[in-house]
Amino acid sequence: MVKFFLSHSTKDTEIVESFNEQFLRLALGASPDDVYCTSVKGTLPTGEYFTEEILQNLMDAEVVIFLITKQFLNSDYCLAEIGAAWALRKKMYPLLLDQLDFNALKNTPLQSLQSIKVVDSSAISLLADQLHKGGVIGAPTNVLLNAKAKLFLDTTKKHINSDEEVDTEIIQELKKEFEDAQKYIDDKEKEILSLKRTIEKIKQAKNSKEIDRIQLEGVNEVETFQNFAKEIRSCLKDLDPLVHMAIFYELFTDEDFKTSNRVDQIKRLVLGKLLLVDDETIITPNLEHPKIKKCEEKLIAFNTFLQTSPELIQYLEKEYEDIIGLDNINFWKRTFDVRMSI
Repeated sequence: MVKFFLSHSTKDTEIVESFNEQFLRLALGASPDDVYCTSVKGTLPTGEYFTEEILQNLMDAEVVIFLITKQFLNSDYCLAEIGAAWALRKKMYPLLLDQLDFNALKNTPLQSLQSIKVVDSSAISLLADQLHKGGVIGAPTNVLLNAKAKLFLDTTKKHINSDEEVDTEIIQELKKEFEDAQKYIDDKEKEILSLKRTIEKIKQAKNSKEIDRIQLEGVNEVETFQNFAKEIRSCLKDLDPLVHMAIFYELFTDEDFKTSNRVDQIKRLVLGKLLLVDDETIITPNLEHPKIKKCEEKLIAFNTFLQTSPELIQYLEKEYEDIIGLDNINFWKRTFDVRMSI
């Protein structure tokens, strides 16, 4: 008749062998015949029905020790051994390994049984004490027990999660997510560095033109174009269409702006210091007016940007199907949403 029946997962061989050798054999002095453990070579006879062999030894055993790991809980055979031991009213000692807590035994016959959570050598000493009090073993030698308990615990710590299968697809996905996150962080760090440099340049800038130029550095050309267009639309929207025409002629053509229409409107704009008219009835914008001066600065900066962006011009001409430039009145109408009519 065996004293100890070790119930365990076949995937936890290293833990089982250590428990059998270090604790039962060396610390408690159990003989090979005292222990039934299917992981020990030669335990299951060749050619016999091993299920009946296991059941018979479970029935004959004095106590059943469950080495409960994550693999144990995933094994139908191990769960069946719990049920069989409970039905046979055996003395049962559940040991919780793999950092499992007491909830791991929920919904099993062991849930109402006092279990031992193996976290340090005191848990092994507690098991030895319970076996001694139950009359299964004699009084163990504490020094030897502590030494062997430490060796067993080292094995359990090394074992944690070591037998779990690794999903290579998940690893690859996590690796890609990490690389993407790292790239995102690197890009953001570059943006922050660029912004810091821009702030320093703005602090040292002497006028609004230089600030506009600095703010647009490093920005995508299409975005820069859109930003210019938006700013100029905002600048022109409060000005009369005749002022638009005067600015267009003054800054971007070699022709004079004259009109015999809207005399009263022109007089009103002259009185408002927005337009100037000379003796030859040539109409020009008053470039000293704050609103017009602001528009002039932005238009000149926009024109400079366009002249230094040939690839952008080529792209926009395909998009607009028109000549791109501030000397094209149709470009003004489309880009700045102005009427541009005499």
